[in-house]
Amino acid sequence: MQIRLANEDDVEVLTVLFNSDTNVFGEDDTGYGTKDLLEYVFDTKKKFFVCEYEGKVVGALLADYHQTYSYLDTLIVDKLYQKKGVGSALFQYFEEDLEKLNIPLIEVLTEVDNSVMQEILKKRGFREGNTFKFFSKGS
Repeated sequence: MQIRLANEDDVEVLTVLFNSDTNVFGEDDTGYGTKDLLEYVFDTKKKFFVCEYEGKVVGALLADYHQTYSYLDTLIVDKLYQKKGVGSALFQYFEEDLEKLNIPLIEVLTEVDNSVMQEILKKRGFREGNTFKFFSKGS
């Protein structure tokens, strides 16, 4: 298993992975497109880690980096590779990267019914914060 930064060549495979899970959406709720993922590849304030398992990209973690905190946007693992340590390896790599950069805080939002991610966060020592209601408007 190898964790590394994503590159432009990974985007096609990752677009399929991100859109294979109906719980993961792009900003406009139509799924992740090439533009969405390329933003994480090239924006210096964002990081896009991928996990290769047996030579295949099987997981990814997207995060926004700020001076004093990081916002974990998405953690996804191919359904065929779940429960094999892929998500844990990505999360550990992310946390180690933040430690090297002296970024002390990680913020994560989850859907109310995303019990899988909530359990992952609790196991990693995260505390539940405030509850928010989300509103949106658009055509």
